[in-house]
Amino acid sequence: MSTISYNKTVNMLVFLLPLMSLWITHAASTILILLCMLGIGVWLSREKRIFFTWSEKAVMVSFAAILGMGLLSVPLHWISADIYQSDFQYDHELKLLAFIPIYYLFVHTKIKSETFWYGLCAGAIFAGVWSCVLSYILGTSERIAGAYNPILVGDMAVAMGFAGLAGVQFFEKKHKATTLIPLVAVLMGMTAAFISATRAALMAAPLLLVVFWIQIGKHPKAWRLRSLVFGLIIIVALSGYYFSDSNIDKRVRTGLQTMAETLNGQPKNLEDATDFSTAAHFRLWKEAIGVIGEHPWIGVGDDGFGHIIREKSNTDPSIKPIMKYDSTHNMYLQFMVIHGIPGLPVILALYIFPLVYFINWIRRSDEVRDVAYAGVAVVLSYMQFSLTESIMGRSVPIALYVVLIAAAMSLCRKSGTKKSGAD
Repeated sequence: MSTISYNKTVNMLVFLLPLMSLWITHAASTILILLCMLGIGVWLSREKRIFFTWSEKAVMVSFAAILGMGLLSVPLHWISADIYQSDFQYDHELKLLAFIPIYYLFVHTKIKSETFWYGLCAGAIFAGVWSCVLSYILGTSERIAGAYNPILVGDMAVAMGFAGLAGVQFFEKKHKATTLIPLVAVLMGMTAAFISATRAALMAAPLLLVVFWIQIGKHPKAWRLRSLVFGLIIIVALSGYYFSDSNIDKRVRTGLQTMAETLNGQPKNLEDATDFSTAAHFRLWKEAIGVIGEHPWIGVGDDGFGHIIREKSNTDPSIKPIMKYDSTHNMYLQFMVIHGIPGLPVILALYIFPLVYFINWIRRSDEVRDVAYAGVAVVLSYMQFSLTESIMGRSVPIALYVVLIAAAMSLCRKSGTKKSGAD
């Protein structure tokens, strides 16, 4: 394959990932594996060595540490006195490890800025438009689920929409008319969240709006742009809440009511809760904290939590309704349940190291501020989604996180290299 064809293939795969991952089964994993294989091929056939900075190496280690923790967990459970043996399949851990060859690939092939920005916006716009088609034209009565479930549709659409919004100045330089593309992207991302009735995605929006508010501060028409974006999002939010055919208004109201009931100690029976999903989350978190307290150092492995819940249900019937859940629905608690307290810094590093990397680029170079802010938006959205979902236990979020972070980092590095060459 010629160099030109090689670069086109890589850029095409990066563009297609946001567009296809939510709607076509196994599309995300397939694209991730293809990019990983291309990266390994580039590394094996390299003609000269590529050097990485310590900050880049730190990010690589944070992705590899997830697999390292899983590998370490097996012998620790073998020699421990507990009955919980770790039986890892390493599927998701290996997908996170794919960040290293994929980042190497992107540095080698020079991902285009157009690929990154148009891919993000296309993914968010398609999610919103197709959700509207399914709900209002095809008459889908249930929550829009895509190829997997409604939560993934809402979460990923909002993450892509706000990351795409960070490119508003990139599109503005192309043509004033193209400035509409990132604006439509964030509005369609929010639309997908409302139609899929994904509360976690909507909860992330205020924080991501603050990030955009800070980013756009140096723009000559900052206040006009802020007013436009905030005004449009408020209109979409009010329309989605009061007039969409989804049950988002009911889910929000019953969720808040159940939260208040739970904090006041009522109801005792999960099935009597106003909103079962919210009550189940609280009970899962309570049980997870109990498991962490009893197994603080090495956790109970990947299957231990379910085993403990099933055992406890024999003496406590009130816990039976949450037996159908296979995770704690909180990524931070999930890692501590599996690996003990040492699992918390490992999962935090997966978010914090890339976040620090992008913040450093924001401070160092005006040329890559927008790309770095897109990276910040992706990381912060995942950090917030992880509060109510075991987000890194699913292939689609992993694939998007790996590829988007790698692409944003490579674009920052590309700009930095050009600047050094110019100096």
